[in-house]
Amino acid sequence: MWKLRFIFIYASWTALIAVMPAPIRADGSINGEIFLANGGAARSDGSLIRTHRLSAGIDAVQFLSNESGDWATAALQLRYANAQNLAMDNRFDNRFIQRNGDWSAEIHDAYINLRGMNGRANLRLGRFKTPFGLNPVIDFHTELIPSLAMSNGIPARRWGASLNGQLDSFDYEAAVLGGNLRNPLDKKAGEWTASARVQPYSDGVMQYGLSALWKHQAGESIQDGEQRAAFDLRTVFFAFNGTIEPRIELSVGRKGGKRIFGIEATADRPMDPWRLTLSARAHQDDAWAIASLRREFSGGPFSLAWETAFTQELTDPRRPALLMLFYTAF
Repeated sequence: MWKLRFIFIYASWTALIAVMPAPIRADGSINGEIFLANGGAARSDGSLIRTHRLSAGIDAVQFLSNESGDWATAALQLRYANAQNLAMDNRFDNRFIQRNGDWSAEIHDAYINLRGMNGRANLRLGRFKTPFGLNPVIDFHTELIPSLAMSNGIPARRWGASLNGQLDSFDYEAAVLGGNLRNPLDKKAGEWTASARVQPYSDGVMQYGLSALWKHQAGESIQDGEQRAAFDLRTVFFAFNGTIEPRIELSVGRKGGKRIFGIEATADRPMDPWRLTLSARAHQDDAWAIASLRREFSGGPFSLAWETAFTQELTDPRRPALLMLFYTAF
């Protein structure tokens, strides 16, 4: 069933672009991607878990225009993947699960963004990134390690609609998302999410964003729902004959009447064609130190990425505070 749905969405998207009338022009790209990742995770009790993520798929973007200019952007991102991840990985499924190494089809992006008011008020419809924290501005779809939001219970993508645009002093996106991730027409899931992110313009290399999220499950009271607020920061500086790209994300909130939080500090060190990433993160229940090495190969409409990563669970959630200072200084 999943394979048929996978093929149907791709065929529908291709047909939509093909049958557009002549006054409407489509300009974009369709790229093939293969991602190979492997790694390990050491838990605080000394046990070791082998992790991997193998996937192949397409990443397509089309810009639709007419005599008046661009009026919409259509995106489609499909994967056929085999993954075995930590239980903290909430990249694709609706709730925490541990992927057991089975192959499955994945729909990452499948949306159209209709341009309005010269880009000030656009309407996005379909399946797209949840606008919360760094999730919408960094592409984690091929990364072995998920984003902070994903590892703390927020799905990377949902089906829904959003209002987004660029105003004089900031970018914004506000979305209402719901339905079952595996079947958007299944109303039994009954989970609805409202989230928004604002990113003020900056004259320098430092960028920051503010986010808020509210999630409600059918049958729950308002008090049992989930509310979060987040702050994220990204910058770039030169050191050690190269660039270092640190980023920090903080989130706090309540879930089921209990306080929750997430904190992460990450430093990326590009060393063309390699990239080294060091990260430390903590949630209300656990803490992790993460190191990964990645290399990408690209040529024409095809790209290949290889990554290896190791994750160490920390017994004291306060320990990442010290690691954050070290990694950011790196």
